[in-house]
Amino acid sequence: MSIDLELRSPHYITKKELEEIIFPLGWTTDKRYSSYIWYQTSNFESTRGAWLDLRYVENAQYRKTKTIITSSTNAGRSYEDLEAQNNVLKVLKGHFGGYIYNTQDGTRNYIFNDIPKLLPLEKAIGFVYITFSHNIIRASIIVEEVDERIIKSDDLYIASLDKSLLRNNTVIPFLVTSLETLLKYTFIKYIENDDDAIEQIYKKNDRIHYSKLKGLLTGETSMAEIEAKEFNFQNLSSAHEGYKKYIGIDLFSILNKDIEYEGVSLTFRVVLSEIIEMRHEFIHEGVVNTKLGSKKMKKYIYFMKEFGSKFIEEFNYKKNLRLDLEELL
Repeated sequence: MSIDLELRSPHYITKKELEEIIFPLGWTTDKRYSSYIWYQTSNFESTRGAWLDLRYVENAQYRKTKTIITSSTNAGRSYEDLEAQNNVLKVLKGHFGGYIYNTQDGTRNYIFNDIPKLLPLEKAIGFVYITFSHNIIRASIIVEEVDERIIKSDDLYIASLDKSLLRNNTVIPFLVTSLETLLKYTFIKYIENDDDAIEQIYKKNDRIHYSKLKGLLTGETSMAEIEAKEFNFQNLSSAHEGYKKYIGIDLFSILNKDIEYEGVSLTFRVVLSEIIEMRHEFIHEGVVNTKLGSKKMKKYIYFMKEFGSKFIEEFNYKKNLRLDLEELL
């Protein structure tokens, strides 16, 4: 949902006058919509950004108003996005006069900012989790029904030529890559914001090879990214080792949880390992799983989604973080 706030000024404000004020505040031209945008990412300030529009009026209903400047933000906005929306009109009002009009309630008040002010770390990992969650949704959309006769067929070659079955097989690598990305970039983003972990990595790498040092000096890589290469995040044991060593999170405590699914109790570890092995066979050996109907795919997607949720809950609990941005913002 979009929320708008207006400055109604009695002055004719030119674009040049406007830009001289808003550009130093971090706003830039948004050429896609012939407007202005505030979207800061240096410290994960923005989740959606804020926009600014300028229009002129010659209408009696606005009395003496000649210029209306509208700032807006969308659902999922961060605390900082909403602050930028309010603040830019406060500054412009100080320069050009006029009055504020809150389109939500018809008052002359700024928008009350009750959005949680999240830490950069919380937003950094939160974005990783959002990407994972959306990828699982995307995967669920493209799963196809497979004729039961194909799945039960003894002719594996004919079955492997079924388009629906082939499509489901191609979803498997996407699921594994999504899982790998969740584990790898949560690891990186956490360590980049943990001085103790960074110090531990530096002590381990007291003699850094020039190729790595060059990347560090130019900002092309970070110590966390270098250390992440020591672990295989498509291997659950390797990922567990990295998390245990640098973050203090026991992945196996999550992976070994029993989950009830259609009357059967299974662990994340068993199901995710099955998906990872299937990905390996498909990518490296060209093996098409001829039993991969929609029922099995729905099971895999369910366990992926639930693992992501439990994984984030563990961080929220153990590290006292707020990471589910779609719930918070």
